[in-house]
Amino acid sequence: MSRKKLIFSYIYIILTVILIGYLLSGSIEIDSLKQLFSEMNYIWLVGAFLCIVIHWIMDSVIVYQIVPYIAQNRKSFLSCVKYGIVGLYYAALTPFASGGQPMQIFYMKRDGIPVGKATAIVSVKLFVWWSSMCFSFIVYMILRGAFFYSNYKAIFWIAVLGFLVNLFGVIFILIVLTNESGAKKIVVWILAILSKIRIIKHPEKAYTKVEKSIMDFAQASSYVRKHKIKVFISFVLSCIKVSFMFAVPFIVFKAFNLDGYNFVDLSSLNTFMFLTVSFMPTPGTSFAAEGGFRLVYYPLFGNLTAMAIAVWRIITYYLILLVGGLVVIIDQIWNIKKSKTIDIN
Repeated sequence: MSRKKLIFSYIYIILTVILIGYLLSGSIEIDSLKQLFSEMNYIWLVGAFLCIVIHWIMDSVIVYQIVPYIAQNRKSFLSCVKYGIVGLYYAALTPFASGGQPMQIFYMKRDGIPVGKATAIVSVKLFVWWSSMCFSFIVYMILRGAFFYSNYKAIFWIAVLGFLVNLFGVIFILIVLTNESGAKKIVVWILAILSKIRIIKHPEKAYTKVEKSIMDFAQASSYVRKHKIKVFISFVLSCIKVSFMFAVPFIVFKAFNLDGYNFVDLSSLNTFMFLTVSFMPTPGTSFAAEGGFRLVYYPLFGNLTAMAIAVWRIITYYLILLVGGLVVIIDQIWNIKKSKTIDIN
């Protein structure tokens, strides 16, 4: 990730925080805010923070489980925590969360894992993430799909489209793992169609980029074939990770001492909302996430929606920026000291 893009992302996030603060100040009275804080159930609020921390830990556990079998080099759990936090941090800074995987590969390479193997590790992790998202959507669609369609028709089909995009990713990776040449033919066919309808102007350049991704996923094929049980365990861990992330709105709901809706109700809405706003090309889906939360959860939170948005975003987004930034800085200082020690010796 270039320094210029990184600076732009920081500026964008700062402006977003200022704007959200301004909107909150205009919609919340000070007296009401004081009363809300005095009546809030802080045990539930601590639970929300724990949920997101467990979400991070599960991300690290998935990496820790995959690394030895691909890299043939077991890394410490703390190193895998670093890879997980760095991935989440740079994903939060970049549009479409595109910076997370490349930076994880960079940090693994710096720690002695070859680029090809680091890419395979990240590819398997991405595969189980997409799979767990699809699984969560299917489960919640079965449980609450009719309710969502009846009450949120305007965004129902956008959520379905988000699911289909993730499903296509899962199916395509499976094709790559079993038939690399067939996957390339599918890409050529899709790019030809997109070029005819003028969505893509330079199909050759697009194919070059996609071909690199295909080769990256192909490197992970031997791991998937040899360690199917390990991949399944990674998928289960990813489902648990997703569940903790989607549980945060429910816990915030309970922290405000609200009632009338259960865990499945709020978690399902979060799943649908996540797939709806994931198309926004802004760092951390800023503005779209806040707008989506207001649209989906206002009937549940009512006048407390603005405050709920602030609490939810602090826990799920701004916290990873703070912790991730600290991890990146500490790791950089450590590597500078390490390099100086090596030079002296």
